[in-house]
Amino acid sequence: RIDEVDDLTPAGELAESQSPLVTALGPGRPYAARALGAIALFATANTALITLIVTSRMLFGMARAGDLPRALARLTSRGTPWVAAVASLIAAALLLPFGRVSFVGGLSSLGALAAFTAVNAALILLRYRRPELERPFRVPGRIGRVPVLPVLGALTAVALATQLPRDVYAAAAALAALLLVIHWIRRVGRPC
Repeated sequence: RIDEVDDLTPAGELAESQSPLVTALGPGRPYAARALGAIALFATANTALITLIVTSRMLFGMARAGDLPRALARLTSRGTPWVAAVASLIAAALLLPFGRVSFVGGLSSLGALAAFTAVNAALILLRYRRPELERPFRVPGRIGRVPVLPVLGALTAVALATQLPRDVYAAAAALAALLLVIHWIRRVGRPC
């Protein structure tokens, strides 16, 4: 309705707000703001739980493949990778002192974008290095032997990754260095 247009919050006020959705609801709807806050809290907790579960399963799979210490592949009688879950919990707890959701979100986004870049790059490399390999699917769209969609996907992920704050890159570099040291120590300890 036309008379409700006057109730809209100005765009400049929304842009400066720490919680634009609550600001958009306006001061006349405190019940809606509380409901939105409860929904956001539930969604955040759900996302954190899913991330911990996925991380523990990923650590378990890498340990079972021999890329991480075998202890991470230990299971309970019900098949839960408990050591990997505890390691995920400890890693999450180590992020608590940073205290900023934007930092942790940026670090998570950088990890996801790196994974997307690696998958797209792998599709391109497999096209050249293993053309005889039978595949269950073929990426559509190519120019000669160059698959267009993986190239665009990798470039897009790299472009998005350049938009993150500097402290995210510093933390990611420190984490990557730690993982490389762990990988090197494990490789040196293995017999040839």
